[in-house]
Amino acid sequence: MAQVRKGALAIWRFLIPIFFLATIVQVFLAGFGVFRADDQGENKKFEDAFEAHIALGFFLQIGTLLLLLLALIAWQRKDFLLGSFVLGVQVVILQPLLAGIGEDTPWVGGLHPVNGFLIVGLSGWLAGRVWGKHRAGMMRRDEPAPAP
Repeated sequence: MAQVRKGALAIWRFLIPIFFLATIVQVFLAGFGVFRADDQGENKKFEDAFEAHIALGFFLQIGTLLLLLLALIAWQRKDFLLGSFVLGVQVVILQPLLAGIGEDTPWVGGLHPVNGFLIVGLSGWLAGRVWGKHRAGMMRRDEPAPAP
């Protein structure tokens, strides 16, 4: 079982920086969609400008669930587990909810990008934390043993 947990943590450690980079791309696609929608005029639907943003959001939801599953399997660090859970709530529940309600209530829709930036920050913090801990563990192993 220890090998499975180590493997899950290794995969999680590999995926979280990719997830973080994808959230940055997601913010870019949102901005791109805003300016593209402005250029399209009234002939095109507003949603057409956000197709890439919506598609990547779907894959981020799947990625979030995978990260949470891996964190549960690894079950090694509370901060990674809690961070993955909070990320799951933000990405899978809050983002679609805020976007859907925001169509009718703009002040709620304004929380969608705010939550998006929180997602970027949390995933970046998790990526930095896991790689910082990994590098620190590698450095400790390379240190010479103390003299008797």
